[in-house]
Amino acid sequence: MTVEESKLFQPLTVGTSKLQHRIAMAPLTRCRADENYVPTLPLMKEYYSQRAAVPGTLLVSEGTFISPSASGFPGMPGIYNDAQIAAWKEITDAVHAKGSFIYVQLWSLGRAADPRVAEQEGFTIKSSSAIPSTTNRPPPSP
Repeated sequence: MTVEESKLFQPLTVGTSKLQHRIAMAPLTRCRADENYVPTLPLMKEYYSQRAAVPGTLLVSEGTFISPSASGFPGMPGIYNDAQIAAWKEITDAVHAKGSFIYVQLWSLGRAADPRVAEQEGFTIKSSSAIPSTTNRPPPSP
């Protein structure tokens, strides 16, 4: 099979996004947000923009916290306040300017949250069950 015959390099429509090929960037944790979970600019803007260089590429952002109590690990970005949303807007505008697409991976750490971070930030770790993620972690609140 030649490259031209491979489905990997053929266009695909995902929702309203018309991808030029079927290679996508999966979520990759970068730990490049500041202490307030705001994506650092220009670093993260450049990172995602570089990966959008081939028009029609699909990128999926790193895991992004949906609320303060969904966090629990330093350096990860959020998308629940104005500063975070403004930073993500700059990043998505840069990706769109290259003719590519970016979807956000919404994230809540739940039982995987670091108990020290939860205590420091004043939230209770919650999860779908009271089963801890490891034996050295306290059980979360269901």
